[in-house]
Amino acid sequence: MKFGGREELTIRKRNGDAVPFNQARIRSAIRKAVLAVEVKPKQPPEKIADEFTARTVSGLEASPTNLDTLTVEDVQKAILKVLHEDAKNGAGALTSDPLRLWEAYLFYSMGRKLVREGLLPDELFAPKTIIDDSVRHVKAWNRRWDCDSTEKLNEWYRGEKGKDIRELMDGAEKERAEDMRNAAKRIQNALEEKNVRLIAICGPSSSGKTTTIRSLLAFLSQSLPNLRFQGIEVDNYFMGWDRHPVHSYNVGGEQVIDYDYEKPAAYQVDLLNEHLALLLNGKRVLLPEYDFRAGRSYLDRIPFRLEEGAILLLDCLHAIHPMMTASVPRQNKMIVYTEAMNMIRDADGEYVRWTDVRLMRRALRDPAHRGIPKLATFWHWWLVRQGEAEMLPFIKTADLALNGGHPCELPIYKRFLHEALVREMLPVFEKNPDLYDALARARRIDRLLGQVETASDAQVDLVPRASVLREFIGGSAWFEGL
Repeated sequence: MKFGGREELTIRKRNGDAVPFNQARIRSAIRKAVLAVEVKPKQPPEKIADEFTARTVSGLEASPTNLDTLTVEDVQKAILKVLHEDAKNGAGALTSDPLRLWEAYLFYSMGRKLVREGLLPDELFAPKTIIDDSVRHVKAWNRRWDCDSTEKLNEWYRGEKGKDIRELMDGAEKERAEDMRNAAKRIQNALEEKNVRLIAICGPSSSGKTTTIRSLLAFLSQSLPNLRFQGIEVDNYFMGWDRHPVHSYNVGGEQVIDYDYEKPAAYQVDLLNEHLALLLNGKRVLLPEYDFRAGRSYLDRIPFRLEEGAILLLDCLHAIHPMMTASVPRQNKMIVYTEAMNMIRDADGEYVRWTDVRLMRRALRDPAHRGIPKLATFWHWWLVRQGEAEMLPFIKTADLALNGGHPCELPIYKRFLHEALVREMLPVFEKNPDLYDALARARRIDRLLGQVETASDAQVDLVPRASVLREFIGGSAWFEGL
């Protein structure tokens, strides 16, 4: 095979060995991904795999990478690039859902990488990035309450068939309270039976971590009134924008900068671990402070000491990644994982994607609390998904999993988001080819929101102030500003 004008090309494996470059392995990996993701492939999987393989090879040939030092990582990046860019073709894409294929390949390849690096035990690798028991529980609850599809949810909001949205809202809040109560009991048992010094709440972006940790503390304070919990905001350990990878998009003839702060490497991990070790040994530290609007990190800003016998709390997307709390022995920490498990089928019979629900949540939250416009939240989301690929494969290592989703949320988000999506965002994404990922996601969410009723003001007012939904629509009782 000729490659870049050569008769033979070698590729450097992760162990340093050089082996012949083999297109068949690329083709096989892509074909498996297509078979796993595409329910009704637009073309035979073999043909799709052949085309993506050819694009990958062409991309490598055109790449500035020195072909003499080509690595497995270079090939993986090239494959992911062509899978992602297929979304540029819209209806003419090779697959029916390019972003789903890209994400499936991204998460699987990252998970296998983590296994090879010894960070994740092979038996705990979660290629589906879901926790089966939790999903089955949510599915069963939705079926029992007859709200497991967008149409059935609409009946609740329209008051049809004897349904009253107040009843569903109340039932959902009671179910979440019961989940929190059971979780608090498990945490209490762990605190009493083990030498747990740190509890980390983790989960993908906008999964409801902040409300979850405050809900858990409320229940724990009832059963353990004398136990003290103290938290630090791990986001304060972000590095400044000048140290993040930079991406740019042409938007209306101007270059817009987008910083990638979604990976574990975006944090000052060594400093965090240094502080964790000191705090758990009773030392006083000066925590950093991060200014999201300015993109700057300020060191030695916040005096903090863990009181004797107190439990340290972390609220961090990546806390499940072992490097984030490496200085704390595993037996001394408890990992609580949360995800917005919205198990509702759309009009096509497909389950609503959790990533779409979380994107809507973040698009509502970011403008008010991080000074980030909704437009930027959408075009940034592909970086969010890349960052989550370094976290989600670890979900089976969590000690406890909680649902941060809510069966009533879609019509409520439509009330706040849909008009802006249609009038402001979609036209911008459609006119700017660099924003193809945002366009594909916006169109998918537009279709979804078009299937559900719009919650009225009175229905929005039914959302309790302690609800996880208030973290994103405002009016939360758990902390000021939300």
